[in-house]
Amino acid sequence: MTLCICGKHVGLIVMFVLFVALIVPVTAMAEVDKDYIREHYPEVYRQIYEEGKSSVSAPASQSGEPSKAVDNVKPAAPAAADAPKVNGPGDNWWEHISLKYKPLPENLLFHAEALFTPVYKWGNTTGYNIDGQGAVVLRKNRLTNSLNYQIAQKLTKDASGSQSTDDYQTFQESLQYDLTENFYTQGGYIWERDRVNMIKHRHIEYAGLGYYLFDTPLHKLEFFLSGGYQTEKYYSLIQDFLNISQKSLPVVYFYESYKINITSYLFYNEIFRIIQDVSTTPVFVMNEDGNYIADHRVHRYRWTMINALGYNIDKHLAIIASHKMDYDSSPWPTVISTDNVFKVSLRVSF
Repeated sequence: MTLCICGKHVGLIVMFVLFVALIVPVTAMAEVDKDYIREHYPEVYRQIYEEGKSSVSAPASQSGEPSKAVDNVKPAAPAAADAPKVNGPGDNWWEHISLKYKPLPENLLFHAEALFTPVYKWGNTTGYNIDGQGAVVLRKNRLTNSLNYQIAQKLTKDASGSQSTDDYQTFQESLQYDLTENFYTQGGYIWERDRVNMIKHRHIEYAGLGYYLFDTPLHKLEFFLSGGYQTEKYYSLIQDFLNISQKSLPVVYFYESYKINITSYLFYNEIFRIIQDVSTTPVFVMNEDGNYIADHRVHRYRWTMINALGYNIDKHLAIIASHKMDYDSSPWPTVISTDNVFKVSLRVSF
């Protein structure tokens, strides 16, 4: 449709101009809002803006000149839901590699959690106790610092049925630098005290490379391999009977973790860890005189497997039921190879 400059259309335009001149101050005439015209006078708006724009563009197109009409409509801003989350509620950023988040958060991120756990143990000791565990995670850019501490102390029965003090503590600190969305490097330190296995102090320093095979909101699978150095110091019983006060040797440390969010509330987590001695260590047996002697040497290894099923009550509280199995390929005499722990934990996090 072309614009007519006569008749009915001219009349409407003249009436509109007179109307504006009467009700709008002269100083504001240049600022008439076309949205107001479109809402209250659609017929006039169509003739002035739409048909007029078409009639101006048509001659320019016919003459081969580019159209001077400008479309002032701005593209819509992307929806907030499309923007990548950095540290939103339930985001669990501490469980994922930092480079998964774009833009990479520049502020210092902080996470802390504590677990309170009734425990039932069987193996070298049998009985109930309560242990506690705490963790703190700090992240700045690609660098993540993690600290974990666990303690379990109570009077229990040992494998022979007599009373014993169950004292297990562990502390681990790791410093991780993310290289890509899948690879990271990590160095760390592990300290343990395990009275059941006659370990007064165990120190492990390690450094290695980690890899996320996949890391999505649904599930993640992580591998970590490192080399390290281990020093063990023993209780007096080992020193008296085996004439060993401490032992130091290089080790290989491997860690694997898988987690899947079955629903928004229910999740499953599996962890496997193994520490393999690089050097050989003696295996002690009792001779005919009732004394313990070194019979042969082996490459000792120790592994731990944890299977856990958890339920998120909300973003701060969760209930987690788990089973942990510890295995030592070459335990001390009178100590059996396998220990089991079943626990139900209340986790508080923020």
